[in-house]
Amino acid sequence: MISSPGLGSGLDVSSLVSQLVAIESQPLIRLAQKEADFFGQISAYGTLKSSLSTFESSLSNVNSLADFAALTATSSDEDVLTASASPAASKGTYALTVDRIAENHRLGSSTFFADADTTAIGTAGDTLTIGQGTESFAVDFGGNTLAEIRNLINDASDNTGVTASILQDDSGHRLLLNATETGSENLITTSYSGIDPFSFFDLNSDRDGDLSFTAADLDAELTVDGVFTATRSSNTITDVVQGVTITLVGAGTSTLDVDEDDGAVQSAVQSFVDAYNSALDTLKDLRSGALSDDSNSLFAIENQIRGILNTPIRGNGIYSSVYEIGISSTFVLGGGSAENGKLNLDTATLLEALEEDKDSVATLFADPDTGLIPRLESVLGSFTDFQGLIDGKTDSLNRRIDSVASSREVASRRLESFEARLLAEFNALDQVVAQLTLSGNFLSQQLSVSQSINNNN
Repeated sequence: MISSPGLGSGLDVSSLVSQLVAIESQPLIRLAQKEADFFGQISAYGTLKSSLSTFESSLSNVNSLADFAALTATSSDEDVLTASASPAASKGTYALTVDRIAENHRLGSSTFFADADTTAIGTAGDTLTIGQGTESFAVDFGGNTLAEIRNLINDASDNTGVTASILQDDSGHRLLLNATETGSENLITTSYSGIDPFSFFDLNSDRDGDLSFTAADLDAELTVDGVFTATRSSNTITDVVQGVTITLVGAGTSTLDVDEDDGAVQSAVQSFVDAYNSALDTLKDLRSGALSDDSNSLFAIENQIRGILNTPIRGNGIYSSVYEIGISSTFVLGGGSAENGKLNLDTATLLEALEEDKDSVATLFADPDTGLIPRLESVLGSFTDFQGLIDGKTDSLNRRIDSVASSREVASRRLESFEARLLAEFNALDQVVAQLTLSGNFLSQQLSVSQSINNNN
């Protein structure tokens, strides 16, 4: 039995079979290319969805009338205080004097210890109760070292907001307690079930001039316009000037100015313009590249977006179009420029429009019924939302990929069968040729013998 293809015939059977299989595998190669093309299109639609989603996100800062009523709070001295304003604030200027900022209450032990890790303090059953306001928690410290007591306080599951630490001075090791929050509401108190081994004392100083430290010394004190005094436990104050959050930094005087934040509107409109241009670039690139076969759909997306920009809004004050407030569209004669259709923003014109009629600008962008942004959000959502246009495209491509995969599997099995059949046929031919070769060799040998005998006679 001949086991090696071509051994009997001398033919390169393996090479012949490989070439014939390669010819027969062309449909399989075409299927693989088609599948790769489909995956490339799915990736391209993902790029398109991401770009349109980014454009949609850029609308969030100009999609509400309140965005155009934004206010900014500015401090003349940020070493004294900083501030921010919400839409609930009102324009105004305030002279603020920070007499003192709020402090964290701090306690130090009068008693000092030789070390933190070996000396046991108190006896079993001794308990330290630490209180803050109406809350408290207890620590069974008896028989533990200073380091262990520190850890028991810090790790207590019901700790009310007190941090313990160890200080080593010239005398020895002391336990310190520190409130994590500021103000009189977080004053620390201590009590014991047995003896007091620490003798805590206040590390904060008198700040209100009553010649002794009291809880009131922990609070911040702020004077407004030289007349009104506000005392608060926190350095973050939200209830002195309505709609304004004031953060105290240090003692001193600062002027707080609350005014319209046209800069924020300008920045939001610029982000809108930039995101629109980026989306336009993506549409153009995909239309001439990976999604050229679906260029009509991409043209339709661009035209719908552009159509919203180009539609004037009637009955909207003095402005009915974004092209009246500093936004313009690039047009290069001939239509071949990559810049065609892109938006530009003249910030000076926008700021003038905001100054002249901010309500009209706000309505132009953000009116819930007629505004540019709600209408853009609606049409962009139809492209990017779950089961929207782009999801529909990718779902269709995934179904085609599944179909190609099934066809490729059938073609692969057919090719394997074809190769096996060729090998079987060539092996059979090889065996026949080998047999004929043996027979021929035998006959040649017999003729040679016969001729030799005849010659000898």
